[in-house]
Amino acid sequence: MEENVPFSAVDKDTAFHGKFDELVQDAGTSTLRTLLYIQSMERKHEALEKEYQDSVKDVEKFKHKATAFEERVEGLLKDKSVLEKTVSDMEKEKSVWEGEKKALEAQNAKLQGDLDKSKDEVEMGKWPWLAFLRMGSTGRSLKRCIFIQT
Repeated sequence: MEENVPFSAVDKDTAFHGKFDELVQDAGTSTLRTLLYIQSMERKHEALEKEYQDSVKDVEKFKHKATAFEERVEGLLKDKSVLEKTVSDMEKEKSVWEGEKKALEAQNAKLQGDLDKSKDEVEMGKWPWLAFLRMGSTGRSLKRCIFIQT
Protein backbone atom coordinates (compact mmCIF):
# COMPACT_ATOMS: atom_id res chain seq x y z
CA MET A 1 0.00 0.00 0.00
CA GLU A 2 2.76 2.25 0.51
CA GLU A 3 3.27 2.09 -3.17
CA ASN A 4 -0.01 3.88 -3.82
CA VAL A 5 0.82 6.69 -1.33
CA PRO A 6 2.34 9.64 -3.03
CA PHE A 7 5.96 10.47 -2.21
CA SER A 8 5.11 13.68 -0.58
CA ALA A 9 2.65 12.06 1.86
CA VAL A 10 5.24 9.49 2.96
CA ASP A 11 7.76 12.21 3.47
CA LYS A 12 5.25 14.22 5.48
CA ASP A 13 4.40 11.19 7.59
CA THR A 14 8.06 10.40 8.20
CA ALA A 15 8.80 14.00 8.98
CA PHE A 16 5.86 14.12 11.39
CA HIS A 17 6.95 10.93 13.16
CA GLY A 18 10.53 12.20 13.32
CA LYS A 19 9.46 15.49 14.84
CA PHE A 20 7.08 13.71 17.19
CA ASP A 21 9.91 11.42 18.30
CA GLU A 22 12.10 14.48 18.86
CA LEU A 23 9.33 16.13 20.86
CA VAL A 24 8.82 13.01 22.95
CA GLN A 25 12.56 12.74 23.49
CA ASP A 26 12.77 16.44 24.42
CA ALA A 27 9.81 16.01 26.77
CA GLY A 28 11.50 13.00 28.38
CA THR A 29 14.73 14.93 28.72
CA SER A 30 12.86 17.88 30.23
CA THR A 31 11.05 15.56 32.60
CA LEU A 32 14.33 13.98 33.67
CA ARG A 33 15.89 17.40 34.14
CA THR A 34 12.86 18.51 36.16
CA LEU A 35 13.07 15.41 38.33
CA LEU A 36 16.80 15.92 38.85
CA TYR A 37 16.15 19.59 39.69
CA ILE A 38 13.42 18.57 42.16
CA GLN A 39 15.78 16.04 43.79
CA SER A 40 18.49 18.69 43.97
CA MET A 41 16.05 21.15 45.57
CA GLU A 42 14.91 18.46 48.02
CA ARG A 43 18.55 17.85 49.02
CA LYS A 44 19.09 21.58 49.39
CA HIS A 45 15.90 21.81 51.43
CA GLU A 46 17.06 18.95 53.67
CA ALA A 47 20.47 20.61 54.09
CA LEU A 48 18.81 23.92 54.92
CA GLU A 49 16.43 22.20 57.32
CA LYS A 50 19.37 20.52 59.06
CA GLU A 51 21.21 23.85 59.20
CA TYR A 52 18.06 25.46 60.62
CA GLN A 53 17.75 22.73 63.27
CA ASP A 54 21.43 23.17 64.15
CA SER A 55 20.85 26.91 64.41
CA VAL A 56 17.87 26.32 66.69
CA LYS A 57 20.06 24.10 68.88
CA ASP A 58 22.77 26.79 68.90
CA VAL A 59 20.18 29.41 69.86
CA GLU A 60 19.03 27.21 72.73
CA LYS A 61 22.64 26.75 73.85
CA PHE A 62 23.22 30.50 73.68
CA LYS A 63 19.98 31.15 75.57
CA HIS A 64 21.17 28.75 78.25
CA LYS A 65 24.58 30.45 78.36
CA ALA A 66 22.94 33.88 78.45
CA THR A 67 20.72 32.76 81.32
CA ALA A 68 23.76 31.41 83.16
CA PHE A 69 25.61 34.69 82.59
CA GLU A 70 22.59 36.69 83.76
CA GLU A 71 22.44 34.62 86.94
CA ARG A 72 26.17 35.10 87.43
CA VAL A 73 25.85 38.86 86.89
CA GLU A 74 22.96 39.01 89.37
CA GLY A 75 25.08 37.12 91.90
CA LEU A 76 28.01 39.45 91.31
CA LEU A 77 25.75 42.49 91.70
CA LYS A 78 24.46 41.10 94.99
CA ASP A 79 28.05 40.49 96.12
CA LYS A 80 28.92 44.02 95.05
CA SER A 81 26.08 45.51 97.08
CA VAL A 82 27.10 43.44 100.11
CA LEU A 83 30.70 44.60 99.71
CA GLU A 84 29.61 48.22 99.27
CA LYS A 85 27.55 47.97 102.46
CA THR A 86 30.51 46.42 104.26
CA VAL A 87 32.80 49.21 103.01
CA SER A 88 30.24 51.80 104.10
CA ASP A 89 29.99 50.20 107.55
CA MET A 90 33.77 50.05 107.82
CA GLU A 91 34.07 53.72 106.83
CA LYS A 92 31.53 54.65 109.52
CA GLU A 93 33.41 52.54 112.04
CA LYS A 94 36.68 54.14 110.91
CA SER A 95 35.26 57.64 111.40
CA VAL A 96 34.05 56.63 114.88
CA TRP A 97 37.51 55.26 115.68
CA GLU A 98 39.13 58.42 114.33
CA GLY A 99 36.84 60.49 116.59
CA GLU A 100 37.75 58.29 119.55
CA LYS A 101 41.41 58.55 118.60
CA LYS A 102 41.23 62.36 118.52
CA ALA A 103 39.44 62.38 121.88
CA LEU A 104 42.07 60.04 123.33
CA GLU A 105 44.89 62.13 121.84
CA ALA A 106 43.33 65.27 123.38
CA GLN A 107 42.96 63.46 126.69
CA ASN A 108 46.53 62.21 126.40
CA ALA A 109 47.78 65.75 125.68
CA LYS A 110 45.83 67.06 128.71
CA LEU A 111 47.20 64.28 130.89
CA GLN A 112 50.70 64.95 129.56
CA GLY A 113 50.24 68.63 130.41
CA ASP A 114 48.97 67.69 133.88
CA LEU A 115 51.93 65.35 134.29
CA ASP A 116 54.39 68.05 133.26
CA LYS A 117 52.68 70.50 135.62
CA SER A 118 52.81 67.95 138.44
CA LYS A 119 56.49 67.29 137.72
CA ASP A 120 57.14 71.02 137.87
CA GLU A 121 55.22 71.24 141.15
CA VAL A 122 57.20 68.32 142.54
CA GLU A 123 60.45 69.96 141.45
CA MET A 124 59.32 73.25 142.98
CA GLY A 125 58.22 71.43 146.11
CA LYS A 126 61.62 69.82 146.53
CA TRP A 127 63.36 73.14 147.08
CA PRO A 128 61.38 74.17 150.15
CA TRP A 129 61.79 70.72 151.64
CA LEU A 130 65.49 70.82 150.93
CA ALA A 131 65.65 74.22 152.59
CA PHE A 132 63.66 72.83 155.50
CA LEU A 133 65.98 69.88 155.83
CA ARG A 134 69.04 72.15 155.65
CA MET A 135 67.74 74.64 158.21
CA GLY A 136 66.68 72.10 160.63
CA SER A 137 63.35 70.87 161.75
CA THR A 138 62.14 73.89 163.69
CA GLY A 139 58.60 75.11 163.36
CA ARG A 140 59.80 78.48 162.23
CA SER A 141 61.72 77.09 159.29
CA LEU A 142 58.74 74.93 158.30
CA LYS A 143 56.61 78.05 158.11
CA ARG A 144 59.24 79.66 155.90
CA CYS A 145 59.25 76.63 153.56
CA ILE A 146 55.50 76.72 153.25
CA PHE A 147 55.65 80.44 152.60
CA ILE A 148 58.29 79.94 149.92
CA GLN A 149 56.22 77.24 148.26
CA THR A 150 53.07 79.32 148.02
